[in-house]
Amino acid sequence: MLRVRTLYPSRGWLHVLWSKDHELSQSQQAAIDAACAIPGCRQLANKFEASYTTWMLPEVHRALTALGAPLPPTSLSGFLPDLRKLARPLFEHQDSGVHFLLASNGAVLADGMGLGKTTVAAVAAEAVRLAALAGSARRGPVVIVGTRATRNVWRSELLALGILKTAEELCVLESIDLHNTCFVRGSAWYFCHFDVLKYWWSRLYGEHPVVLIVDEAHYIRNGRAQRSKATQLAAAGTLQRFLLTGTPLDSKPSELWFPLTVACGRYTWGSPNEFRVRYCGATRNGFGLQDNAVTNVEELKQRLAVAYLRRTCDEVGLDMPLFTRQMQSCDLGAFKAEHDALLASVDIKTLVRSLACGMVAQALPVLTELRKLTSLAKIPATVEQVHTALEQNESIVVFAWTRETVSKLYSAVGRIDKIKVDGSQPQAQRDDAVRVFQASKTPTALFATYGALREAVTLHQSRLVLLHDLGYTVSELLQAEKRVHRLGQRRACLATWMLAEHSVDTLIAPILQRKLSMLGDLGLAPEHEIDLSQIDGTSPSETFEQQIERAIDVWRSF
Repeated sequence: MLRVRTLYPSRGWLHVLWSKDHELSQSQQAAIDAACAIPGCRQLANKFEASYTTWMLPEVHRALTALGAPLPPTSLSGFLPDLRKLARPLFEHQDSGVHFLLASNGAVLADGMGLGKTTVAAVAAEAVRLAALAGSARRGPVVIVGTRATRNVWRSELLALGILKTAEELCVLESIDLHNTCFVRGSAWYFCHFDVLKYWWSRLYGEHPVVLIVDEAHYIRNGRAQRSKATQLAAAGTLQRFLLTGTPLDSKPSELWFPLTVACGRYTWGSPNEFRVRYCGATRNGFGLQDNAVTNVEELKQRLAVAYLRRTCDEVGLDMPLFTRQMQSCDLGAFKAEHDALLASVDIKTLVRSLACGMVAQALPVLTELRKLTSLAKIPATVEQVHTALEQNESIVVFAWTRETVSKLYSAVGRIDKIKVDGSQPQAQRDDAVRVFQASKTPTALFATYGALREAVTLHQSRLVLLHDLGYTVSELLQAEKRVHRLGQRRACLATWMLAEHSVDTLIAPILQRKLSMLGDLGLAPEHEIDLSQIDGTSPSETFEQQIERAIDVWRSF
């Protein structure tokens, strides 16, 4: 008779052990093999392991039943926060978000931008910290990891909620210079910049953190980056991990693997290759794995239900103002000949394929030059849009890729109320520029690079946002748009995407549509779909190669 022992050494894993000298029956082995095909399940010498995200799947239940092991609990009890002590009440969707995070072993909170993810994570983390402080669990602080731009957002939010009494209670670590950084041992809350986490973690680990919050978690989609490795190391030493991002992925589910692994624990989602084969239809093409159509969609949705939460304004019932998006076309003008000559020097099909796959390294020099010419060509049309908005007594926010373009736009609009923000300015100066814009009583134009202001900033003094440069990743564009359409905005918002006809823009636009269609199949698409029907005729049933050909046909049609 098979004697099994079920262990729950952590909230993330289920281990079923049996005697080493026992041989499994054919039916038992078949059930285990079916379960082990799912990333996050595996069989060792005399043990079957299943991660928390796989427990609800029928294959795992069949394997456990065949082994005679008890089924795991259907829900986990988390720390219960006392929301009455908060200085500011939560919205209903924020309250449910707090309980979702607390009931998970670790989770990704990917609510639409502007829904208050910072508030949700702050309350949940404080609940865990206080519960650990009052109980027998280890006691320690909360560590927030994020970009420099999010530091003041967290400080303001913690003060507004009453979690912190003074600004100095948040210990900020954003430099590797130990002498110029005030490291206060025993702090309840720490903020650490992504790029210095590897230098500070040895000191922070001695504080025994109980919660790690990773803000703007899309920064660690690439698991090979140094910041990603440092974040994974930090996550391994904490009780709870909360990852926050409004743009969890750009084009394919494989981008979720590393954030989910950081949140839930190592191997809980299998290896990256196992994940890609199972859920991205990845096949080998002689150079490595190539992702294709999304596969096993329902299974992935089931697994995401316990570790990934994404809601839109409409879904949570918030009465947000209307948001619309339009494409504004213009011509290349004097730059057409140079643009066309440069485009003729490369293979269009190879260029489009690299854009569609997100592998732009080889094409980057040509793409950079093409985008530079296209950006310069669109300046007159963008300036006209800015003047029109100001004449209608409306403030406007304009985003561009490079400092040079921002400077040219800033100079070209003439003598009006205007503000310029780019990466050359220190964070304090950018914060001051945002405060001035938000407090302005007259129509003002704010010109900024994407890298300077597209995240962790509220600019809802304006209801108009204009994207001068069209990128090949969706998340950066959506992040920029949501600076104006956020909680607190009371007017209908309009986003304008500038498009240069018969340029690299018209090659990129259909690719953006294809990526969004793939995300829509999983229910992970952005809150406001990008309607590129003016320039795109792709069909969800078309193959990858057919959609590449379609993108080229669209470009040629202009």
